[in-house]
Amino acid sequence: MRRDQKQALRRPSVLEGISQNQNYKEIADKLGVNKIDIYRDVNTMRFNKDPDLVEAQRMGQAKKQKEQVLWSESLEEKFIKMTGMTIQEKSFENMVFHYKPELLIVLESEDFETGIKKLSLNTRRALVKAGLLNKKHTDITQKALDHLLAQILEIKTYV
Repeated sequence: MRRDQKQALRRPSVLEGISQNQNYKEIADKLGVNKIDIYRDVNTMRFNKDPDLVEAQRMGQAKKQKEQVLWSESLEEKFIKMTGMTIQEKSFENMVFHYKPELLIVLESEDFETGIKKLSLNTRRALVKAGLLNKKHTDITQKALDHLLAQILEIKTYV
């Protein structure tokens, strides 16, 4: 058989493999051919602007994205079961705990803005990036203040 005839016979299987988000090696193993043959077949289809190839790639990408979403949702659910909060909430809580000494310096000052100015520029930038200060470096965000006060109250109830 000629190469283009073999390629025509493999075409449906190659398209099916691509739509199932399989790599070239998996497709080649399924068909019992070398990976380079599958690579050539796909390149020929690309060169000829095969609409079935485009559709198969679109389906493969959709399947891949769906799997990623399911995986991330299951990871998020596991994290919520372990901690009782989302990853973002836990990260924010950790940031408040990490920068607690700096935030306490700001709270103990007469005015939040003067307390913030006592901090180094790098610390202020880090606090803004963490969402603990507003963009203008003039005030602690309400969310950070609530978390900090909750931590302080927790400590006082244990003592």
